Order: sequence, then C-alpha cells, then structure tokens
Amino acid sequence: YRSYKDWLRDEFEFRCVFCLRRELWLDGQNSFSVEHLKPYKLSPELECVYTNLVYSCSRCNSFKQTQWPVLDPCKNAYAAHFRVHDDGTIEGLSRDGKRVIRFLRLDHPDMTEARRRRILKIRALWARRHEPDLREVLRDDLRYPTDLPDLARLVPVKNSREDGVHHCYFELRRRGELPDTY
Repeated sequence: YRSYKDWLRDEFEFRCVFCLRRELWLDGQNSFSVEHLKPYKLSPELECVYTNLVYSCSRCNSFKQTQWPVLDPCKNAYAAHFRVHDDGTIEGLSRDGKRVIRFLRLDHPDMTEARRRRILKIRALWARRHEPDLREVLRDDLRYPTDLPDLARLVPVKNSREDGVHHCYFELRRRGELPDTY
C-alpha cells in the first residue's frame, strides 16, 4: 500500500485529508503517510485497495489507528460535518463529524491554536497582498510543493481521478497550466 503514496499525495492535493494541513506547513511529505480508512487490523483484505487509502499527516494517522467507523472524505463533504471558526475552534455539525473530531483530536488546544495562527497569518498577508514581499510570503505559504510526483513514471494505479496521470499536478505544471497557489 505504501507504493500508492505518490498517487494519494497528488489526489489529496498534498494535504492531510483529515485536518487539511499542507505538506508545506509541516515537514514536507516526510510528515505524511498512507492511512487506511477501514483499519488493516479489522479488514486485512483492504490493505492495498486504493479506495480504502487516504493521504494523512503523521499526527492524524497516529490518532486514527484502528478507530472505525470514520467518515470517508471521498464520499462525504467534510464541510457538511464540521466547521472551522475564525478563532481556530472546530465544531461538529453531525454525529459523524463529532466522531472524526474526537477520533483525531482535532479540537485539541494545539490544533486549535495552529489553525487560529494560520487563519490570522493568511488573512493578514491577504490584506497586504499588494506589497511585493508580503505577496511572495503568501504565495510561498499557499504554493504547490516543488517535488510534484511524476505519476507517468510510476506503476499505474486505478485511482478515483479519471486519467490521473494526464491530470496530475506534475503534468499540469509541465504544460504550464498549474496555478501558483491552491
């Protein structure tokens, strides 16, 4: 299943599917791993089933462990299940959303403070984006990683993005179609 990591990085836009922290905000892809939605210990037959795999930061991965059931982010819009407020607090909007928050400790004071600081930073930079130096800092905080995976060089994987190789972020950059930020 680890061989799917580059595919999952691309598919989940280089951020944790659960907490949405980006690789650039942590220690790059070294801070991320492949997570099983339905834990391997409960369903070993799903170990290498692509639809059971997501891209997760090490923190969320370590808290998730064998927690089940967890809301599948590929089938459920998380925005319908929890909301992040301007002060960094997170609110569960459904039973499933509250479970995800509890399982992954997304309401832990450290996570709340990290979200609050990120929100403040991006808002402050956005308000002063007309200043070249600050516009560059904002761009650096929201840019794509420089080490985009070239999926065409990897073993083909059936993923949920139709024509994944042709629409991967590496190919978009190669064709000059990748925006500066996301």
